[in-house]
Amino acid sequence: MICQLFRKNPSMPTFRWREASSTVRLLATAFYLAMAAGYVVALLNAHVKTSGTMTGLISHYRGASDGSAYPKEPTELIEIAHAHGFSVPLMYLVLGGLFLGTEVREPWKRWWTLAPFVGVFIDQVAPWLLRYHAPGWAWALIVGHGFSGIAFLVLIGVPLWEMWVVGWNKRV
Repeated sequence: MICQLFRKNPSMPTFRWREASSTVRLLATAFYLAMAAGYVVALLNAHVKTSGTMTGLISHYRGASDGSAYPKEPTELIEIAHAHGFSVPLMYLVLGGLFLGTEVREPWKRWWTLAPFVGVFIDQVAPWLLRYHAPGWAWALIVGHGFSGIAFLVLIGVPLWEMWVVGWNKRV
């Protein structure tokens, strides 16, 4: 299946989610649900650490004047960048590869498979700029998370729609 997604020969049959067997659709759905659960936990983690506010986000990286939060040390930023720099792109590689099995037009496939990587790049750079340059870089972090979050929803939502709504209607 995955090999067909990256086919070079146009005469080869193309994999499409709407045509996938129920076993393949169930496996993919379980994967998508597990990824969505992980993403929700990541959002909750971010909310707990920042109180869901701009001030909380800035304090999380730059520290708070009342001593309730301390500025991030370079080693902390490196640990976060290291873990996220490997795991998040891998997640989007898998989700993007699976997204290629949708019936979305090719230009949109390019956009939605590359958009999260823009968010990942911003997410890697913005904490350093926020911590060491200016508090205004918090907006860049929000934009980066927005890119990644919206792309995440599309990369999961469209295949699920095609598997269970479009695919189901064509089977009935």
